[in-house]
Amino acid sequence: MRLIDADALSESIKGGDGTPMQKFFADVCLAGASTVDAEPVVHGRWIPERHKDRVSQTEYHSYIWYHCSECGRRLIGYRDPREAPYCHCGAKMDLMEDV
Repeated sequence: MRLIDADALSESIKGGDGTPMQKFFADVCLAGASTVDAEPVVHGRWIPERHKDRVSQTEYHSYIWYHCSECGRRLIGYRDPREAPYCHCGAKMDLMEDV
């Protein structure tokens, strides 16, 4: 889907070389087209949280959790945060990563 400026397109058609019937048909089509509520894209990144658990007196288990820079939600079900290009909040994870 591509968002357009319907008013600018209508003016462009009216000023074009088409026949009056073509211009009328294009104007009717534009007037009847549905509109969408476009929202700006929110950009974020996965922020790593490094953890270290002691599993015995001599052994530790190290792991990293990632959470969204916009909503704080933890990334679950992915081994690599690059496999999740979007958070559930809708943020596009394309900012500089700390991974």
